[in-house]
Amino acid sequence: MNNYFRKLFEGRIDRTDYLGGLVVMFVATWIMVSLGDILDVGIRNINQVHTSVGSVTFVTYLVFFCLFLGLYFLFFFSLNVRRLHDWGHSGWWSVLIPIVVILVSVFEGRGLVVLPIMIILNLLVKGQSGVNKYGEQSNERRHTLKILFRP
Repeated sequence: MNNYFRKLFEGRIDRTDYLGGLVVMFVATWIMVSLGDILDVGIRNINQVHTSVGSVTFVTYLVFFCLFLGLYFLFFFSLNVRRLHDWGHSGWWSVLIPIVVILVSVFEGRGLVVLPIMIILNLLVKGQSGVNKYGEQSNERRHTLKILFRP
């Protein structure tokens, strides 16, 4: 388990892999929200969870949602660490992201503006060419339209 966890944060990913990871996260979020709608669990039902069936459904969904949220942030953190590795920087810089979000939220009230800026930068800024201390450069062209439209 420790080896798998370590591999989650090793190496480099290019911009297309980062975009693919964001798409996976979007689809997973959509499925989780849709599941909540199908089970009809939401904020509007919190006052109605005193029934045994409703409370079991709500608590079960809440447990799965918390597990999903933990895995979601772990995956997002992993994407950002490996993207920083592609730029040649330590992944520990991504620890600053939540700190900056909290500080901007406290002082400006707009902390979530930091996340889209970070995502846009990760999608636009090209990584270091060649080999750096985090590994070999991944070939961005291998993922683009060749995978989607093979002859």
